[in-house]
Amino acid sequence: MTKVITAAKRIHVNKIIHKSDNKIKSTWKITNDERGNHKKKPQIQFLKNENKITNKQQDIANIFNDYFLSVAKLLNKDNKDSIRNTDQFSVYKTI
Repeated sequence: MTKVITAAKRIHVNKIIHKSDNKIKSTWKITNDERGNHKKKPQIQFLKNENKITNKQQDIANIFNDYFLSVAKLLNKDNKDSIRNTDQFSVYKTI
């Protein structure tokens, strides 16, 4: 009976891989399923921002989005300032 189950399982797995568009991904999914490896994505339960605590996932996502956008704006501003201040390097320009 064990041989029949093993053969059926092998046929099933081969069929899944054969039909898959991404064979590597399918192979890893099967391997992890067999080993019982399932990654759990961490989820933020609550977030404190400006002395307010929120547990709504959409609000938490918006807070992170606003933060990363502000960082990007600061980086862009710093880059623009450094581009404007390139006159100090004019000595190194080739003629």
